[in-house]
Amino acid sequence: MKQHAKTLILAGITAFALTGAASAAVVVWQGGTGSFTDTNWTVDGTPNLNAPNFESGVVNFEINGGVVNDFTDANTLTATTGDTILITGGAALFGDYMRPAAGSTPSYTTLLSGSITMSDPNSFRTSSGSFAGNVNFTGAAGSAFVSQTNITVSSTALADKVKLGFFAIDGTKIATATSFNGSNLATVNSELAAAVVNNKYFEVTEVGGVQTLNLVAVPEPSSSLLIGLAGLLLFSRRHR
Repeated sequence: MKQHAKTLILAGITAFALTGAASAAVVVWQGGTGSFTDTNWTVDGTPNLNAPNFESGVVNFEINGGVVNDFTDANTLTATTGDTILITGGAALFGDYMRPAAGSTPSYTTLLSGSITMSDPNSFRTSSGSFAGNVNFTGAAGSAFVSQTNITVSSTALADKVKLGFFAIDGTKIATATSFNGSNLATVNSELAAAVVNNKYFEVTEVGGVQTLNLVAVPEPSSSLLIGLAGLLLFSRRHR
């Protein structure tokens, strides 16, 4: 009897999920380089249309190739509750900033492969001060990354957003206990390396004023052992 009840509950959840998915507009970038406002989207199977406004209803955006740019304060990539943005196929997304919505049903930017590059000093933000929505890395380590090219404003760098839980690995939010202060990236990365999900963890690098969030694979035990043995062999040779 209990098993039957569980089956009915799962069936109800599945039906609800399918109904919600069916009501969302599917908006796919047609490739090439262009602005978010270009008539370069296929909307529910109809090509060469403008992308609908996020606030007009639940939207599932898919960027499978090419470069989408020109996100500004006036043309914000703002996801509302239930919206999704799937980036796959080596696509790149450029702009000033993006803002996943907070709410009881959070929105997600699912980053399977490719990249997101933002140029505003407060590129990754939310309108409510609560990071319920997030950029969710779901691909293999090394297949995707997020960059911020302007980290000139205090407490708004990409490493600060990591602490706030703006990024996730396979649906698990990652947040550090230490705030980034401009000079303690090694400490932040040490905490990130301890937050392993499915043998993957985040690492933030900074080169020339650009911060990049990478997804790194935990070394295989055999690889670590080989590295250790190689080090011992080199040490023994030097002391013969």
